Amino acid sequence: MIKEGLLQHIVENARSKGIYVDTVNCVEDHIHILISMAADQTLSKVVQLIKGESSHWISQTGMFKGKFGWQVCYYAESVSYSAVTRCMP
Repeated sequence: MIKEGLLQHIVENARSKGIYVDTVNCVEDHIHILISMAADQTLSKVVQLIKGESSHWISQTGMFKGKFGWQVCYYAESVSYSAVTRCMP
């Protein structure tokens, strides 16, 4: 239940900020998101918007006891348009 709610919220929040999420999934300790970025978007800003707002939302919903926060670092890799279909489930 927590996973589905979190993933749905991330997709909806990203969409409201003009970030298109192609696919998203998570495991116990990390999340994978495949996004299509507009020419005027920067990776650092997109990550900041997704991580920051989702941390706030998780804390506000009381899903976890205490204060929730993502790790400070993140990993990103670019994928060509032709490879996107191979990355999607």
